[in-house]
Amino acid sequence: RFLDDQLLLCGEAHRKGERPITGHAGVEFTVGKVLALRAGINENQVSLGTGLNLDTFRLDASWQNPKAGVIEDIYRFNLTVALGGK
Repeated sequence: RFLDDQLLLCGEAHRKGERPITGHAGVEFTVGKVLALRAGINENQVSLGTGLNLDTFRLDASWQNPKAGVIEDIYRFNLTVALGGK
């Protein structure tokens, strides 16, 4: 984490069996502990996302551009509710 915990960088590389090594990388920038902006790459597939943190509720949305011609764009939405405090 960098910039007073506003910027998070992550990445990984892995290998499964005899397959080639693959890599993943992402970045998240948090604005005022309420809004998160995200971007990542996974085996040449780009993803973008955002999150809104409102104490008890958290709403996340993301878009992924899978390999061209295989399937349509992927959109994901998630609502998290914290029960019983933080």
